[in-house]
Amino acid sequence: MKFIQKISCVLLLLCTLNVQAQQGNSCPEDLFPFYDKEKKAWGYADVMGMMVIEPIFTKVSPYSSNKAIVQKGNLCGVLDCNGNLVVPVQYEKILNFRYNKAWASKGGMWGLIDDKGRNVLAHQFTDMYAIHGTELTWVKKDGLWGLFDEDNTKYIIVPQYTVAQVLSPNCSLIQKNGKLGVVNHVNGGFLLEPNIENVKKISPRDIIFNQDGKWGIFNNIGKVTLNPTYDSLDVFRTNTLIAKLNNQYGLLDLAGGILLPVEYQFIAPYQSGFYRIKKNNVYGFASVKGKVFIKPKYVDAADFSNGTAIVKEKNLYGIIDLKDSFVVKPIYTTIFPSAYNEYYVGKEPDQADEKSTPQLDLIVPLTSSVFYVKTFQQVSLSDSISAIRIKQKNKWYYYNGKAQNLKFDIGFDVAEPFSNGMATIRQGNNTGIINHAGNYILEPNYSSVEIAKLGIKTYYIVTENNLKVLLDNTGKRVLPSAYQEIILQAPNHIKVKKDNLWSLMRLDGTMISTEFYTFMDPSNVMPVPVMRSKKWCLLNQDGIETKLIKAVSIKQDKANASVYIVDTGKATYAINKMGEKLQ
Repeated sequence: MKFIQKISCVLLLLCTLNVQAQQGNSCPEDLFPFYDKEKKAWGYADVMGMMVIEPIFTKVSPYSSNKAIVQKGNLCGVLDCNGNLVVPVQYEKILNFRYNKAWASKGGMWGLIDDKGRNVLAHQFTDMYAIHGTELTWVKKDGLWGLFDEDNTKYIIVPQYTVAQVLSPNCSLIQKNGKLGVVNHVNGGFLLEPNIENVKKISPRDIIFNQDGKWGIFNNIGKVTLNPTYDSLDVFRTNTLIAKLNNQYGLLDLAGGILLPVEYQFIAPYQSGFYRIKKNNVYGFASVKGKVFIKPKYVDAADFSNGTAIVKEKNLYGIIDLKDSFVVKPIYTTIFPSAYNEYYVGKEPDQADEKSTPQLDLIVPLTSSVFYVKTFQQVSLSDSISAIRIKQKNKWYYYNGKAQNLKFDIGFDVAEPFSNGMATIRQGNNTGIINHAGNYILEPNYSSVEIAKLGIKTYYIVTENNLKVLLDNTGKRVLPSAYQEIILQAPNHIKVKKDNLWSLMRLDGTMISTEFYTFMDPSNVMPVPVMRSKKWCLLNQDGIETKLIKAVSIKQDKANASVYIVDTGKATYAINKMGEKLQ
C-alpha cells in the first residue's frame, strides 16, 4: 500500500512538472520516481520501493530511452540509468529527446544538445516549436522563424518569416513582408505563394483565405480547394459557408462545392437547422444541404424555432410548420414570439368600434402543428410559459400556458414577473410578494418592497410610513426600529440611516459603530469608507476606525480591493485597509 501511495504521489507530481519528458522506461532495472518525505527530495527506486538513485533532486521525470530529465533548484540536467549526470544541471528547460537530441534553454535562449550534453546547435533562439510526429522544429532568431531538421542537423528554411504556424505535419502557414503563404516541410518550397492578406480556420482541415480582395479555401496540406472568387465567405456553426458575390448570396460546402446557387438577395445565418433565404423580395427556407424546401413566396419571415416560423402572407402574419402548412392562420397584423420562444402574441386588425377595448391573442403551441388561442386585453412577452402575465377586466393575472388556465384567481393592479419562485405585486398603492401558488409571502401592506440577498438568505426591505423596515424571508421583522435607509452588507452587517446619520449594525440588531456618520459608502466593501465631522476614515466590521483624514472622498481601488484611494481635492494617494499611506 505504501508503494502504491508513493507511485500516486509521483503521478501527481508529473502533472505539474515543468520539464517535459516522454513516458516509459527502458533501463535494465525498472526505475520509478520516488519522493523522500524526510529529505523533501526526489530520487529513483526499483519496483520494490528500494532506493537506487539517491533523492537529491527538486523534480524528476520518468526514464525514457535510458535517460531521465531531473531538476535541481531551477536548473535541469539528464541522468543515465546509473544515476550519472550525462548532461550537467545547467539548463532552465530540457524538452523530450528525439533522435538522441533535445532542445534545451540556457540564459533564456534555446539550443540543441545531444545525449552526451554536447552542443549540436548553439543557444541562439528566443523561441521554438517542435512539430509533433516529425524531426522538425520551427526556431525563432532575431524575430524571424526558420525550420530546422534535427535528424540531419541542418536548416530546411533559414530564419526569415515573421510568422510560422503549423497546419499539419506536412506544411505550415508563414508570413513574410506582411503577406501570408504556405510552405512544405520537405524542402521549404511554397505550396501557396506569400500573397495572402488574411486567413481564418473554419474546420480542423479547412482555412478560408483572402487574396486581392477575394475569398477562397485551402486545406491543411496546402491544397487550394476553392480559388479566391467570392467577396465574402462566412460559416455559422455548420459545415456550410454563406458565399457573397456581387451582392448575391449562395451556400457552399467546405470544399467550395455549390449547394445553393449564388443568386439570392439575402441568406440569414444558420438557425435551428435551416437557412432563411430571400429572392425577388420574398422569403423562403433552405436546408443545411442547400435544398429549398419552402420556395421564396412570403413578404416577410422569421427563422424557424421548434419546428415553426412566423411568416407574412400578403398583409397578414401567421405561423407555418416545416411542411409549409399554416398552423396559425394569417389573420394578424403582427405576431411576436416570447422572450424564450415558448409562446406568441398576435394582434388582429383594428376593430371597427374605436371605443372597444384592444385585444391581443395569446398563441400557445401544444405541438409543432397544434396551437390554441386565448384572447386578453394585454399579454406580456417576457415570461415563462407557466406564468404568463395577462390582463383582463383591467386586472393582471398569471396564466399557465401549459395547463391553459389561470395559475390562481387573484388579480392585481400591477404584476411583476416571477423570479426564484416569487413575484412582486401591487394592489392600489400597496406592494406585496406572492409565491407560485398565489399565497402571500408578504401581504400588500407596503408602499414599496425590495428583495435583498445576503449570502444564500433572502430578506425584504419594505417601506411603511415613509420608513424602511427589514424583514426575513417569512415576513418577520429583523430589526425592531424603522430607518430612512437600510443596506445589507456582507458578511452579516447592516448599514442603517436614521435622523440623517449612518451607523453599522449586525443582523441581530447589535450596534457595531460607536459613532454616527454623515456618509457611509453604499457599496459592498469592507472596511467601508465613512465621513464624520467633515473628515474621512475607514470603518471595519468590528466598528474600529482608521485615522480621520481631511479629504473629499475615499473609494476602494477598482484594480486592487486591498487599496483605497484618498482624494484631497488637490491630489490623490493610496492607503491600505489599516489607513496607512502607501508609497
